[in-house]
Amino acid sequence: MKRITDRFSETPRVVLFAIAAAFLARIAFAIVVPPEQTWSDSGGYQTIASNVANGAGFTMDGTTPTRERPPGYPLFLAAIYMVFGTHPWIAIILQALLGSLIVAFAYAVGRRLNGREAGVIAAILVACYPALIYYDTRILREGLTTVLVLVYAWTVTREAFVNDLSWTAVSGLLLGAIAFVRPELATLGLPGLMRLWGAQSLGGIIRRTLLLGLPVLLLWGPWMARNYSHFGDPSPVHDSVASAVWFGTRWADIGGEDRKREDHIALKQETWDLNNTNEGEGYAGRVAEDLAQRPGWMVGMVGKKAVLFWKDANGVRKTLPKILPLLATSVNIYYYVLLGFALAGIWTWRNRPVVRTLGFTILAYCLPYALLHVRNRYRVPLMPIVLILSAGGLSLFYAMIRVRLAVRQPSRSPDPQSA
Repeated sequence: MKRITDRFSETPRVVLFAIAAAFLARIAFAIVVPPEQTWSDSGGYQTIASNVANGAGFTMDGTTPTRERPPGYPLFLAAIYMVFGTHPWIAIILQALLGSLIVAFAYAVGRRLNGREAGVIAAILVACYPALIYYDTRILREGLTTVLVLVYAWTVTREAFVNDLSWTAVSGLLLGAIAFVRPELATLGLPGLMRLWGAQSLGGIIRRTLLLGLPVLLLWGPWMARNYSHFGDPSPVHDSVASAVWFGTRWADIGGEDRKREDHIALKQETWDLNNTNEGEGYAGRVAEDLAQRPGWMVGMVGKKAVLFWKDANGVRKTLPKILPLLATSVNIYYYVLLGFALAGIWTWRNRPVVRTLGFTILAYCLPYALLHVRNRYRVPLMPIVLILSAGGLSLFYAMIRVRLAVRQPSRSPDPQSA
């Protein structure tokens, strides 16, 4: 307990203020722009969570089992509804609270990166970044994923300083929770496995691998057994890998978020036709056909999906222009400036263990979306890590300015009359 109080007392007041401001900003935004609960994704999560909380099981219609959504986020909502009743606003408030508390983790990781100054800048950036405020106040899994990913990054960067298996165990538990919310992000185990390079024995390698991998298996095992019992195959979600690759590749080909309306309609029709003919084999066959007949195009689309992952700030197409047209342009410029500072921070401190770990975490996060399917909002849970690296670049820039000002300031000569 004393360690916790000591850490709290050591935290700069500006960070505590940033946590409070982050919470107030999220609540205020939720009031001004209430969450849309009937939107397809939000409505699905809300329906399943309500059914689970009311004893109807993981279902959409109250009777038939479903695997339309990964289980993590609906079960998170259901746990809240079981305690407080089926009130989405309670979930929004709790998500806003969690989204505010990660400001402290941003400070901690930023401090490891380049000292207290970088930590404070990271805390402020995470507290007020527009996309984080938005998704913390929606019935969508991005907010919860953001919390889990940043806390996971905090644990793996901690491992970069101490060779302690207990931190590997904590990382494994967080990795299991992340994968339960977004199965494709099991790839985040790769930064944790970086610690295997420093293992001194085969036994150490085995222990670390088990500590990272077992929580994922323990969470997904019962769920996959349930799916096998109900649907005849253990696939954790309804959509297959082949369908994600097929659709994601064509989504990138028509421009992703910048698609033309007629191209989107044509893709939706093609998808509907394929779903209603020979679903599983149809997608797998189409992907195999693409690989055989135009492998160069497939590789090119992987690269294009990687570019689309980082292209433009969140909300510049629809949400921000509705609030204020100039806001979209301003936020987009702000986003690209922060990306520039993040790259500067990565390059400057590329040999530091923390930077290597954070960089590898970013690559591991991007990997499944470059291979499968990418949407603009899939990037949101990664943004706190990017902002921490931006804080490193900003702190470096600030230090350079201070040095320049100190050099230019004339030295004060003694007053001859005082002699």
